[in-house]
Amino acid sequence: MRNRPLRQARPVRPFLLVPPARPVRPLRLAAAGLAASSLLLLTACADGSAAEGSGTGGGAEAMKGKAVATSEPPGPMTPQQAKSVLVGEKDLADGWKFQEDVLVDVGDPSQNVLDKAEPAKCHILADVLNTGRLLTDFKVTRQAVFYDRTGSSVIAQDVSGYERPAEAERAMGSLAAAAKGCASFGATYEGRKVEVTVADFAVPALGEQKVSYRLKIDDAEKEQVLDYDVVSLRSGANISTLFNNWGEDGERGEKPFDRAVHRAAAALDGVAAGAKK
Repeated sequence: MRNRPLRQARPVRPFLLVPPARPVRPLRLAAAGLAASSLLLLTACADGSAAEGSGTGGGAEAMKGKAVATSEPPGPMTPQQAKSVLVGEKDLADGWKFQEDVLVDVGDPSQNVLDKAEPAKCHILADVLNTGRLLTDFKVTRQAVFYDRTGSSVIAQDVSGYERPAEAERAMGSLAAAAKGCASFGATYEGRKVEVTVADFAVPALGEQKVSYRLKIDDAEKEQVLDYDVVSLRSGANISTLFNNWGEDGERGEKPFDRAVHRAAAALDGVAAGAKK
């Protein structure tokens, strides 16, 4: 691993990526592109400060020129707020268990699920699957992973805060354009060429922006077919992306995933509303 975690109580392991019609086996790569170094998880957000301006002069002009605090758009959430947006076992269903030592992004490009995505406009779809995030310049991030009772299906979540809402809004726009404009694209997975198809995945309007889609990764030998439902939500400068990745013998997890998406959206909105006060 090139990027060694600085604060890690136990080894971080990637997801089990379980292909249909095969026994469960640990792979080098993550099930939903998923895993994150403790360094990333412990990253503190940068607090924005209001700028002040002052004027000089006498009488009424002096009053007009008084130092005035200039409001800035809400910045990223705090690490504690990011943690509060993460779903828990109680938000899913009986049988889904939180995996303490399984994360979304180990910070090591060699662990990427998808590489060499073509055309370039589709690359953001691979990036989201590989890291859980739309942008690399995040200020705070938290992630959680859950397996079903069979150990072959996964629900996972990333919560990340960015410097400004406009930055997060542009990233969501890029993701929406890719989800709409990339019906399929080529990539590599574990050195093999794969075809990734992108389909609609209906989710109600949530947060200030919502992008949802379904990915299917299919290799030429038909040895593996990997399915993911993906939902990204934005409120203010913060984005949460949730993944549902199911194996042949595991639960599809549609109802627990829907509950997780709505719970995350409400929590994200709550953080954004608090930041505006």
